[in-house]
Amino acid sequence: DVLPIPPHAHENQHGQINYFEYKQVQLLSSLGYDNRGPADTNMFVVRPKANTFPHAIPHYAANVWNLAVMPTVRMSGDYATPFLVSDITFRIEWGGGPLNFSASRLCLISQDGEELLLNDMDNLSSWTAPRGTKSRLVNMTMEDGKVVPGIQWSLNSTKSGQSGAQFITMKFNFSFTPNQYPQIAFYWRKSDNKQLARAVILRMASSPYSIDYHSSELEMTPSRTNTKVESRNVTESNGAMDSFASMSYTRWYGASTNYSRSMVLAGQEGVLVVWDELNASSDLNGMQGGPCWHFGPMDTPDMVGKSGVMSHGALVNTLVYLSSFEYNTSGQQLTASNARIGFQTASVWEKTQQQSAFITNDMLPGQQQHFVSVIIPVVSGQEIPTANITMESNGQLQVSLVGLTLDEKMVVYLNESGWGVTRMKI
Repeated sequence: DVLPIPPHAHENQHGQINYFEYKQVQLLSSLGYDNRGPADTNMFVVRPKANTFPHAIPHYAANVWNLAVMPTVRMSGDYATPFLVSDITFRIEWGGGPLNFSASRLCLISQDGEELLLNDMDNLSSWTAPRGTKSRLVNMTMEDGKVVPGIQWSLNSTKSGQSGAQFITMKFNFSFTPNQYPQIAFYWRKSDNKQLARAVILRMASSPYSIDYHSSELEMTPSRTNTKVESRNVTESNGAMDSFASMSYTRWYGASTNYSRSMVLAGQEGVLVVWDELNASSDLNGMQGGPCWHFGPMDTPDMVGKSGVMSHGALVNTLVYLSSFEYNTSGQQLTASNARIGFQTASVWEKTQQQSAFITNDMLPGQQQHFVSVIIPVVSGQEIPTANITMESNGQLQVSLVGLTLDEKMVVYLNESGWGVTRMKI
């Protein structure tokens, strides 16, 4: 995994593009402070076909036990460094009314799948909760029918019914390495599912910093198999560079599912081409997936002077081409679909508002799924570009763009052996 920097670690956002701007105008961004799960940033999202896409609404069911499984490597930054846990905290954020929160089976999981319980959740006195909080022991029935203990905390409403956070903490003194225990897991449930932005945060503290984990809808712990980054100077340009990045993963939502993302940025024109490829395993049967993109401001920034707005360059429209291609095991193309969507990004920060675009396919086992996203900034007064996206049977992607300049055509190509950007006079 490409590790986030402490003190916040958002799980399940592998291969994301957090921010992209052109001519000082933000085009792509995450959902800012509420960026918690896969659907909140610019990445490939997988969800059950029966549910809404890309977000679940609501994010979780009330009074239903949920299992959160998260990688411990984000605590120390590498697999071999010991991590000393000094305390464990559940941070519960909700809409301000009375709320019951329950937790059970907080444990570390070894390489062999063995569980090491950090707390049996059968001792009320081992946890410290806000004043006035009532707690009691409860039972949770696991999938195998085994009944295990848990604790339920009844949180009081906040002042004036406003939303807020409450902290439930247990002092701890335990050291381990992510090599020993690559995962941490716990069960949780809440009586109120109206809080859409954040579910439950598990905070594990140690000197010199703490790490936050945010439980989200679908948990996954993929393994990164390859990462590559390259850049090249653009001929006859003022310092612009074309750049390329790729990353590949195994266990992408499914035990045998392989996923890769390859990206080319044409630095002179600001065109971003993203190629997502997925080979679905039977684990993803009944699921849908595709790339999700968020356009526009993510959060209102701090006040600038007395105006409260911040200039961010000229007005830029964003043109998005989305394509998908399906192949069977023999390499025969089964389907292809295309869409063109336009967005307008304001030149100043005003209020939090964001638009999203996505394209999805059913995740059918045994089929190769290819998704191509072409994000094109269009400066005010510029001709509206056209894009022709083709996928060849030998695995080469080619994107031809006309209208980026008055007399030039650009071709971006990607395949297993290389990449390139060609500019031609027309």
